[in-house]
Amino acid sequence: MKKKTWLRILAGIGIYLLLLCGFWIAESRAAGSPTPSMTDSLSQTAADSSPTSSADSYAESSAASSPQAESKKITPGSAVWYSLVTLTTVGYGDIVPHTLPGKIIGGIFTICSTFLLAFVIGMMLSLWRGRLQPMIRLMKSKGKRWFIFQEDNIRTRTLGRNLLSEDPRNVIIFSGDTAESAGASLNTNEAEIYTGLSIKEILHYSADKPKCTVFFMGENGFENYHQAVQYVDQGVKLCCMTEYEPDHYPAWLTLFDPYISCARTYWNQYPVRFSGETIVLIGSGKYAEALLEQALMVNVFDPEQQIRYLVYGDYQEFRSNHYYLSAICSLSPAEPANTGGNPVRSSFSENNQASGPRTHDQLIFKDIAWNADADALKQADRIILCFDREEETLSAYNTLHKCVPTSARIYARLSHAFDQLTAFGSPDSIFSSENVLRKELDRDAIILNNLYLKQQGMSSPTWEELSAFLRRSNLASADHLPVKMRILLGEDIPPQASKDLFAKAFQKWKQEWPSKKDTFRWIEHERWLRFYLMYNWQYAEKRNDEKRLHTEIKTFNLLSGEAQAKDDNSWKMLGTLADNPV
Repeated sequence: MKKKTWLRILAGIGIYLLLLCGFWIAESRAAGSPTPSMTDSLSQTAADSSPTSSADSYAESSAASSPQAESKKITPGSAVWYSLVTLTTVGYGDIVPHTLPGKIIGGIFTICSTFLLAFVIGMMLSLWRGRLQPMIRLMKSKGKRWFIFQEDNIRTRTLGRNLLSEDPRNVIIFSGDTAESAGASLNTNEAEIYTGLSIKEILHYSADKPKCTVFFMGENGFENYHQAVQYVDQGVKLCCMTEYEPDHYPAWLTLFDPYISCARTYWNQYPVRFSGETIVLIGSGKYAEALLEQALMVNVFDPEQQIRYLVYGDYQEFRSNHYYLSAICSLSPAEPANTGGNPVRSSFSENNQASGPRTHDQLIFKDIAWNADADALKQADRIILCFDREEETLSAYNTLHKCVPTSARIYARLSHAFDQLTAFGSPDSIFSSENVLRKELDRDAIILNNLYLKQQGMSSPTWEELSAFLRRSNLASADHLPVKMRILLGEDIPPQASKDLFAKAFQKWKQEWPSKKDTFRWIEHERWLRFYLMYNWQYAEKRNDEKRLHTEIKTFNLLSGEAQAKDDNSWKMLGTLADNPV
C-alpha cells in the first residue's frame, strides 16, 4: 500500500478520535438532566389542548418525570457504539445526542458515513486487484518464465509487450506503487500482472528462480544499478538500464544503455553501402554522440574506404572525452589546443608515420548552422537527424524538407515514419528483448573470448572474470560481425542470421583467405584499434590495463606475424556459429 494512503488513514483515525472525544464530553455533561425531546414537547402540547381526564394527565406527567425520561449516561464505550452505528448507516436509535455539540458531531458522523463506505469499498478493490488477485495469479503461473519490472513506465511496458510477442507463455510482472495503481485501472490479460507486491515478495512465489529476470529501468541509471545489486543473493538474472559501468560486475547482471542500443540498431539496419559515402549528422546530445561513436568503430570494411562524416551541433564535450579522434580518421578542425601535447597522440603518430597512411576516413565538425551549409547538404548521400528530443528532430526535418533541395536518404530519430523519411530509434526498436538482454550479442562475444583463450593455450580469464572494458571490447567485435558477413556475401544480413548463412559466410572466408588474408586481418585490426583509440589507450612496450597501455596500439604493418594472426579469430567465429547457433 502507498505511503500516502497510510498517512491518510492515520489522519482519518486521528480526526475520528477527536470527534469521538468531543461527543463523549458534550453528552456526558448533559447526562442526568431531564432533556425533553421534540416528541415529548409535542405530546405535552396535545395533552394540554385535549379533553382528557385528570387521571390520564397525571399519569403522563408522572411518566415524563420518571428516571427513564432522563438522558442516559454516556460512557466512552457507548460513544464508540454510537459512532459505529452512525458511520455504518445502521442507526439503531438506542443512543441519541441531546446537546448542540453532540448533534453537530453526530451530523458529521452521518455525512462521513457516505465517504467511509466509498473509501472502504475502494480499499477492498485496491487490495484485491493490487495484492490478492496478483498473488493468486502468481501461484497459478509457477514454473513459467517470469520477467519482473521494478516499476511500470513506457519503457517497461514496451519491453514487456515485445517479450510477450516472442513467447506468449512468458509472464510479465510489474511491481511497485505505480503498478498497483495501473492494475486497478487496466484490463490486462493473463500474461500481465500488475501488483503492489515488492520484488522479493514476488520471488517468494516463484518455483524456479533461474527462470526469473528482474529489470530495473527507472529514470535514474545509478539508482537502477544500486537497486539491482541488492538482489545478488536471490539467484535470478538481473538487467539494469544505466550508463554507469563499474570496472567489474557479475555475469548474471546485464547493463543496458539505451543510447548505445539505438546506435547499434541503426547501423545494423542501415549500414554504409559504399566506401565513398558522405554522411551528414545533424543534432547533438546523447543519442547523436552514441550514433557517431558507433559509426567510427563499426564502419570498417575496406582499406581504401573514404567515408566522410559531416557533423553539425555541439560536440565540444564529445571531442574532449575522445581526444584521440585524429588517430582514428582525418579530423577537421584540429583538436583543441589543450590536448595538443597529449602523449597518446604523439606516441601513435610516430608509429603511423613509420607505416604510411592508415585510414582515409574524414570527420569534419562544422561550426556553422546546418541549414546555412546548403552545398554540403546537396552532396550528402545520407542525412541523419538526431536530437534527444523528438520535437527538435521533427523541427529540423520540417526545415530540411521545406528549404533544402537534396537527394540524400533522410533518417530521423522519431517514433513514426512519414513522407520520404526513414524513422529509427523508436521505443519498440530500442527496448527489444535482444537489445536489452543481448543474448545473441553476448553469445558471440563469449565465443570470441573462448577462441582467443584456445589460441593462446589459456584457461582464463573466462567471460565472468573479464573486466567491464574487455567485455565491451569483445562485444564491439561481435557488433562488427554483420559487417564481416556483408563483406563476404555482398548482401544484407537479417537480425537473426541462420545456421546456413553463417556456414555460407565461413566457407566464403576460407576460399578467399589465401588471397585476401592481409585484407581480412587489416579490417579486424583497424576495427579493434579504433575501439581502443576511442577510449584513449596508447602504445607502450609493456601492457598495463590500469594505465590503458597496450603493445599493439600501432598500425597493422608494424604488428608481428603472431599479432596479425590473432585477428583471424573474429572471422573464425563464423564457423563456430555455424556449428552452434542459438
